[in-house]
Amino acid sequence: MRIAIFIIFILIGLSAQNQNLRRINLDISAEFPPGEVVDAKTVELNGKDVRGNLFYPGVYQLKIAEPGFATINKSLVISDEEFSFVIREVLRVKPRKIEIKITYDIEPPDYLENYKVVLTLLNEASVVKYVKSNDIIKPGIYLLRITKPAYQTVEIKQYVWPDNNPYMIEQKLYAKRVPINALITHDVKPSDNLESYFVSIVSKKTRALLMAPEKIRPGKYDLKISQPGYKTVQKVLDIKPSEKLFLVKEKLIAKKRPISFEFIVTNGGCLQDACKVIDLKTQQKIGFRDLFKPGQEMHLRFKFDSYKDLEVKIILPPGEGPYSHFNKGIALVHLYPICFTVRRCIEIMDGFEYECSFTIDGQIPEDIHIKKERGFRCFYYTLMVLSKAKNFRAYIGYKYTQVDLKNFHQGMMIEQPNNISVAKLIEHLDRIAKNESYNTSLNVIKKLLKNSPSRKILKQLTNRNQLITYLKTWKLNTTERSQLQLLIKDIIKN
Repeated sequence: MRIAIFIIFILIGLSAQNQNLRRINLDISAEFPPGEVVDAKTVELNGKDVRGNLFYPGVYQLKIAEPGFATINKSLVISDEEFSFVIREVLRVKPRKIEIKITYDIEPPDYLENYKVVLTLLNEASVVKYVKSNDIIKPGIYLLRITKPAYQTVEIKQYVWPDNNPYMIEQKLYAKRVPINALITHDVKPSDNLESYFVSIVSKKTRALLMAPEKIRPGKYDLKISQPGYKTVQKVLDIKPSEKLFLVKEKLIAKKRPISFEFIVTNGGCLQDACKVIDLKTQQKIGFRDLFKPGQEMHLRFKFDSYKDLEVKIILPPGEGPYSHFNKGIALVHLYPICFTVRRCIEIMDGFEYECSFTIDGQIPEDIHIKKERGFRCFYYTLMVLSKAKNFRAYIGYKYTQVDLKNFHQGMMIEQPNNISVAKLIEHLDRIAKNESYNTSLNVIKKLLKNSPSRKILKQLTNRNQLITYLKTWKLNTTERSQLQLLIKDIIKN
């Protein structure tokens, strides 16, 4: 009975104590975001968590802790007038350390300025703050702006929430397109009718062909510049991010080219190939495979089977294939054949062999205009001559036969020479003197004067003074010179 009464008294005491305990209610909000309720990690009175516990009225040491916010440590009094007690606090945000990590779609060159990062509080737009890694920033709503030359500007709204960890600004910058242009020059100026150059730029990454772009993404490209008549330029462009113009500066070098041997003959209605082309500057024969540098002046002579030689001066222009100066055709001067026969085409004179040669109006025909065929006890010749030609001579050694072409008939037989050419006789005598002596040449003159037909021809020469002047230059002894004087008198004497 006594035990029961004791227990009842204890319960009555406990009930009285419980009536003095107070419930703690929390009203904790954040400075940012403004008014947002915070379920703080730590809310303690004298080290005891207020959640799920009751407290007697009295003085306590309050501690509120939450990551990203400043810890509150303060004294707090719970009065005995209120059954429940409210802890009402606003947590102040702590500044956060900044870490910046910027990457690029295309790595910038070293000479570009570094990026700049600006954070501007939206409610304080006039305050612009440039930040870098390890700077601190107060949580809030910011306008983030990242700029770097040659890259697109990043401008976005950023919420910097309260946290104990550093605030990471992590962005990727994309390179702007680079302005591009081409400056193409030539070592030899192209002619007006030549096709213009063509520039192609192909991305090494995508293999996309870019046609005359005004701007281009930085990267590596295959460049190809081509133009008829010029060597193709092929190289790799490494275009770095830049605000400046990327200038493709190249010089096209003209390709060597051959000379065309083919002509359109407007007065013949046909295509005609030159048999031979001579470079008159070097006096060298040109082959159809020979190549020449454009831009140089050339003096050429074209030779044809059935036409008169054509002589032209040109400045070789750049272009593809053989160059034809007369691509629209040209009227060539026709040559006409004269045919004749001779009994002998070779004769031995004073130990020297001479073959028949010919002149037309004093000019020696080109080899390509002389055709020779062997016949029965004779030789057939065909010479190509101008229609207005007048005089034909057939030489053998220093002797010749002359025929007026008015009296020429095709296939005629050329008679034995009945004239002497002083110039060729001098050449013959010089040849003998060089090979033997002037005394031997003196004997040739003696023999000519003893031969009646030759003597007659010598005495009738209109230019015999030329021969006499030449004879006087001979280096002879006294006896030989006396003999020469007598021969000269004999030639002069009618």
